Amino acid sequence: MRKPSNGVLLLIIGVVFAAVFFTRDGILNEPAPAFSLPDVAGGKIDLASYRGRPVLLAFWTTSCPICRSELPLLSELAPELRGKGIEVLAIELGGPEGVADYLRDYRIRLRTLTDSEGTVGRAYGVDTVPRLVMIGPDGKVKHANTGMTTESTLRDWAESVTGS
Repeated sequence: MRKPSNGVLLLIIGVVFAAVFFTRDGILNEPAPAFSLPDVAGGKIDLASYRGRPVLLAFWTTSCPICRSELPLLSELAPELRGKGIEVLAIELGGPEGVADYLRDYRIRLRTLTDSEGTVGRAYGVDTVPRLVMIGPDGKVKHANTGMTTESTLRDWAESVTGS
């Protein structure tokens, strides 16, 4: 059997390094960036008002096909999560136009905020949606995922930040 060349070994090491580098999430275990955003229902919501409680942020857009599957799941789980002390905030990355209609049409019952400029999304490393971020009661980011997140993963996250 022939030994791989140095070039092949370097290529393999480079691919592994790139995979680790590009999949790590730089906000994990860091303080959650503060924000204040308008609520679709009216008023403004400050992250600081949830100090001492876990918060699940769900970044999405009305044009995201995966969000059409994930948001109803989050809407179903939200009462259970609230029962464990976890608040769920859906943050639409775009303007408020059409958001209320979307929520009604898809029967989404989540507190929904709009990030028209995308500044909060950028602060949380959102480069594509959906993106979920779990903030622990200590105010630090405990979990983050881009793409569809399963119900079992959400339950695991909830247990990790509440102990139940």
